[in-house]
Amino acid sequence: MRKLILIIILLISTSILSAQNIRIGDWRSHHNYTEGLISVEVKDLIYTATENGLFSVEKSDNSITTFSKVNGFSEIEISTMAYDEKSDLLLIAYTNTTVDAVHANRIFNIRDISRKSIPGKKAINSIYFFENYAYFSCSFGIVVYDIEKEEIKESYIDIDTTGTQIEIFETAIFNDSLFAATANGILAASLNSPNLLDNKYWNYIQAQSCNKIIPFNHMLYAELDGFIYRYKNGQWDMYIDSLQNTCADITVCHNQLIITFKNQILELDSSENVTVHQEGGARSTLKDIDGNLWLTMPIFALIKKDGSNYGFYTPNGPSSKRAWNMEIFDNVAYVATGGLTFTGSPIYNNAGIYLFKNESWENKNYRTNSTFVSFKDILSMADDPSSDKIYFGSYGDGVAVYENGNLIKRFDQYNSSLQVTITDTNRINIRGLCFDSDQNLWVSNFGTEKPLSVRYADGNWESFSLGPESNRGIGDLIVDHFGLKWILLPLDGGIIVFDEMQVDGSNYKKLSNNQGNGNLPTERIHSIACDLKGRIWIGSEEGVAIIYNPEDVFTVNNFDAQQIWISDGEESGYLLASEIVSVITVDGANNKWLGSKNGAWYVSEDGTEILLHFNTSNSPLPTNDIRDIAVNEQTGEVFFSTDEGIVSYRNEAIGGGEQFEDVYAFPNPVRPGYEGPIAIRGLVRDANVKITDIAGNVVTEIISQGGQAVWDGNDISGNAVRSGVYLVLCSNDDGSETHITKILIVR
Repeated sequence: MRKLILIIILLISTSILSAQNIRIGDWRSHHNYTEGLISVEVKDLIYTATENGLFSVEKSDNSITTFSKVNGFSEIEISTMAYDEKSDLLLIAYTNTTVDAVHANRIFNIRDISRKSIPGKKAINSIYFFENYAYFSCSFGIVVYDIEKEEIKESYIDIDTTGTQIEIFETAIFNDSLFAATANGILAASLNSPNLLDNKYWNYIQAQSCNKIIPFNHMLYAELDGFIYRYKNGQWDMYIDSLQNTCADITVCHNQLIITFKNQILELDSSENVTVHQEGGARSTLKDIDGNLWLTMPIFALIKKDGSNYGFYTPNGPSSKRAWNMEIFDNVAYVATGGLTFTGSPIYNNAGIYLFKNESWENKNYRTNSTFVSFKDILSMADDPSSDKIYFGSYGDGVAVYENGNLIKRFDQYNSSLQVTITDTNRINIRGLCFDSDQNLWVSNFGTEKPLSVRYADGNWESFSLGPESNRGIGDLIVDHFGLKWILLPLDGGIIVFDEMQVDGSNYKKLSNNQGNGNLPTERIHSIACDLKGRIWIGSEEGVAIIYNPEDVFTVNNFDAQQIWISDGEESGYLLASEIVSVITVDGANNKWLGSKNGAWYVSEDGTEILLHFNTSNSPLPTNDIRDIAVNEQTGEVFFSTDEGIVSYRNEAIGGGEQFEDVYAFPNPVRPGYEGPIAIRGLVRDANVKITDIAGNVVTEIISQGGQAVWDGNDISGNAVRSGVYLVLCSNDDGSETHITKILIVR
């Protein structure tokens, strides 16, 4: 039997997808790990918090592990963190005041502070451990957490001597008193006071502004108005004049005081011996038990100094959390980092682009590539179907051509039909790019007299006027199956449809919310897409609508948009009628991904069934504000860009062709212990897939999602099939295309 299995394994052709390491139904995060904020030593690990990520470095082998909501953590934006060796407790505080506690390979969440109703600012600035308690220094006071009971013990609010709230930057306990650093000075109260909740037991012992305070070597160290002071025997003495050398952090590591300045690091031992390290730019520094310095840095995240040797630790990821537009071309995900303000003004972002290729992120910006210097606010992208070139549109700098990792050419008012804006002759504002089936590039040139331009396949340019309807500017655009250009009007509202081939009457038409002229749900349109059947999907501030016969726009026939009525058994209504639908993306099964400020929805081909709804409460999405959604049709991986970074989810649907091509199943063989999905790919779209045993008995039947069918390994009754070889019989709708492959299952 073993020989037979080995022979069968050799006969079965298997392939490995580039996204094989993320199973169908699984998530992964793609966060920025460059901007280091703070690091802590936890046994054999160094944990580093970044702008929107968390990672650890194993000191023994320098291996890096990243963490996110995918790993069970609550949020991504960390404000501070601290570790208590005695209790082996790591506390991670987030900018929304949620706290994750990590202890003995268990993550549990502390939401008491985030749930607390506090007027004004609410933030956790630092964490201080003393005996069995953790003291949270907050924007509104001090919160005391009982480590053993895993609960909040009490809160000290309104402790300013005036009886009002005051922000606490750091907390320390020294000589049986609790000290609090504030902008008004250092507050102190005896731990033996009958009621620390009462402000009358608190007094200012220093009137100078204090950001940092920490006990060390029987003294209290604090930064006061830019100077480092020491407190001993009731007296404050200036220790270091740091006015010309800004203090970033003060911490204690293995009985040594580490003071991180802007231009250097000072190390003080218990005998008051001082070691100066000429290292600048760190936000915080720690010294591990082996004597190595770990510098938390902007741009480089974490640097280790071992004597005269340096090690750099920056997990792979996008170079920032900014993400505006995402597209996937030939199995590579591209992210444009530009953006616009609420009023539609440029933000002058020079973060360039990121691309996810071969399971790794590459960053192209002014720091890494000189061709991206002076090319800012990249909003749109389009890939040339006739070459490997990609075209980028900038809101200010025109159009650039990208090839082999560089911008090789720019188009502006001097070498194309693109024009500067009417209000600013130094800017060429591009909002949308799209190729048509004849390989012509269409460009929306915002704020100009002739705002629609085209670069023909032969290299010549032409621009078109769209009349007074586009006076204030045009936005994103698509080209449908009939060659019509659908152009959004972000300021004036509505949609313009353009057809340069019209010979009778105008070559453009503006659609509105009037019946007979589009019947849009509202003229506030935020997204548009053409699905695989040629239907136009429209995302508005009042949900989704579909134009089923776009070819009739320039005729007298009725082409009005229709909203989609759905019913889930309890509630009925138009699809996402209360949502601002900012994103519509079509996948390989012709299903749609819809995004808003309340998460992402996955709906059926006709939109009448909601298949999935992802938000921060049921998924690793960093926020509910969905900026864009891109689908990799080769792998089924769906990328979500949000205002706080990028995550991805591997879905079932992939692109399907007219013929079967490279059909295979994975995993194959299915080994003992595997209980995940079994995917069959390389199918025609919506293929009928029958799975039989070797004797020809039908086990189950599946309809593929695009070019991929997913089997759970069970028979039609829901029972797990036994070990053996199973035949996969595939055919299209009319049976004119067929294919057979095999799956080996070993229980």
